[in-house]
Amino acid sequence: MRTQLPLRSVPELEYDSSDPGRLILVGNPARVITQELMDHMREAPKKPLWRCPKCGHRFVTKNLWHACGRYRLSDHFKGKPPARRQTFDRYVKLAKACGPVTVYAQKTRIVIQARVRFAGAVVHRDFLEVTIWLKRRTEHPHLDRVEPLGSLGFNHHLRLTNPGDADKSLGKLIREAYILGSRRGEPTTVPG
Repeated sequence: MRTQLPLRSVPELEYDSSDPGRLILVGNPARVITQELMDHMREAPKKPLWRCPKCGHRFVTKNLWHACGRYRLSDHFKGKPPARRQTFDRYVKLAKACGPVTVYAQKTRIVIQARVRFAGAVVHRDFLEVTIWLKRRTEHPHLDRVEPLGSLGFNHHLRLTNPGDADKSLGKLIREAYILGSRRGEPTTVPG
C-alpha cells in the first residue's frame, strides 16, 4: 500500500551524497524521492487544468493572464544552425524522461510544462538559452545567470551550444524542476 504524501508544498531538495542520482526531501523526516513517489505524484487526483479557448494553452487557474497566441515551434529555429534544434530536442527528451510534459511555443520563447511551467528555452543563433525553475540556487558548468523569484525560488539560465550539453547533470536539475512543475495546489502562477 502506498503512503499518502502531502504534495501541497515542496520542501528543500538535496542530492543524496551516497547516490548522486537520488534526491532527498530535506525535513523531518527526510524522504528519498523514489520512482514510487514520482509515480504517486503522476497518479494523484488533480483538478483539471483550464484550457484557454483562444490559444489552447492549459493553466491551473481559470482566466490566468498570459500572452495569448498560436505559434509554431519550427519558427524559433528558422535561420539557426541545426545544432540548436538538436540541442533543444535533447533538452526536451530529458524533461519527458521525468513524466508527461507539454511543450508550448510562444512568441519569444518555448515553455515546458507539467501542471505548471518549470522549464523553457530561447533560441539564439550561437546558443540555446534554457531556463529551469528550482526552489534553491545551484551551480552548473553551463550556468549563465540566476534570477531570484522571491519565495518561488530561482530561475537558472544556462547556455547550451551543442546536444552533448544536455547531459546527465542537466537531467538531474530538470528532474528536480519537474517535481515542482507537477505539484498540486499553490502556486498558481510560476515564472518560466
